[in-house]
Amino acid sequence: MKLAFSTLGCPDWTFAQILENGQKMGFKGIEIRGIEGEMDVAKIKYFQPSQWKDTKKRLEDHNLEIINLGTSANFHDAAKWDAGLAEAKAAIDMAESIGVPFIRIFGDKLPDTGAERENTLRQIAKGWLEVYRYSEGKKVTPLVEVHGNFNRVESFKDIFKFFEHPKFAVIWDIEHSYKVYEDNFIEFFGFIRKYTKHVHIKDAKKINGEWQLTNLGKGTTPIAMHVALLSASNYGGYLSLEWEKKWHPELDDCSIAFPEYVELMKKIIFIDN
Repeated sequence: MKLAFSTLGCPDWTFAQILENGQKMGFKGIEIRGIEGEMDVAKIKYFQPSQWKDTKKRLEDHNLEIINLGTSANFHDAAKWDAGLAEAKAAIDMAESIGVPFIRIFGDKLPDTGAERENTLRQIAKGWLEVYRYSEGKKVTPLVEVHGNFNRVESFKDIFKFFEHPKFAVIWDIEHSYKVYEDNFIEFFGFIRKYTKHVHIKDAKKINGEWQLTNLGKGTTPIAMHVALLSASNYGGYLSLEWEKKWHPELDDCSIAFPEYVELMKKIIFIDN
């Protein structure tokens, strides 16, 4: 397994700083979620045809690769359904053009019960199917993130009544499912592992009954156990730190959080260089 980080964690870094610090800190992969203020991956200047040759050489010179383009595309809100589909398709086109294997999409939210829940499931399923069909024949796999209400077995089983596609795969964000299952998280692992192509790592703990993000190793998420289970099941992908500094400015700076992550992971698993 190799280590990656999401640019969500370093919103103030320039692209040059992302490359230089990523290499210096020992990362091998970069997950794109905004660069220099541009959050739409299809509009990031470094990936445009006129600049891609130079960008690719810069990545190679720093022994780094881009592994995932993170979109905001979700399909639970009917008013934003078309925009989500357009964003996902544009990201697939961009990923295909620059050789990135994955893009990220969401479900994302579900009503608790009743006809509204079923209608929302059908709406999300329709969006996922459109995205996956668009990816057919391309070397890009859309990944649904374990996020929002799609952080439990039941939600996936419910949507599978309306959706199936041979390319279906997920980003397993271990913190999102742990907040539901806590010490029974192996139940979720047993279900989600066969779909897992990419993994987000972060930590959290309950404070006054509410979950709050923490520095790696300072929360209650059993990161070492999650990684050990992935290793035992022959997971060979990236373990990507999703440090949510962009959304939570109160978190420590990436200059602290990123090295902490590398050092923690070196203690619990062999890192493939």
